[in-house]
Amino acid sequence: MPHYIKCDYCGAYQIQSQITKEHVMPQAYGGIVTIPVCEPCNQMRGISMTYPPFVQWKQREPALWASAQATAQMTRRQAKAKAAALRGSLAPPSGAAKKAKKAAKKKARRARAAAKKAKAAAKAAAKKAKKAAKKAKVNYGGIK
Repeated sequence: MPHYIKCDYCGAYQIQSQITKEHVMPQAYGGIVTIPVCEPCNQMRGISMTYPPFVQWKQREPALWASAQATAQMTRRQAKAKAAALRGSLAPPSGAAKKAKKAAKKKARRARAAAKKAKAAAKAAAKKAKKAAKKAKVNYGGIK
């Protein structure tokens, strides 16, 4: 025996296979709440918010309509937050982030300067040792 479901727009009973899920607030606007409607009603409405059976449904079901609007608003906010997070790396850094970045650069400069000094000191020590070895007439490659 087939299972019949009532269309929320026109009130006609249809076989379950002919009923579709209608997004109360269109998906294009962030809607995720669905209601059962027949295919003709779903196709006639499209994304129109002024389709007469839809307007009547909103008046009959104000709580569900408010829930659909709130959910769509929440998903829009989540989408905006996600976009802002993705743009976060491109956005100018905040005051604390600027200070941390400046401190990191300063630390890196100091480390490079210390490495340069150490390299110069090692080079000077090697040069001094080579001079001393020459003075003592010592050959590094072998015995003279």
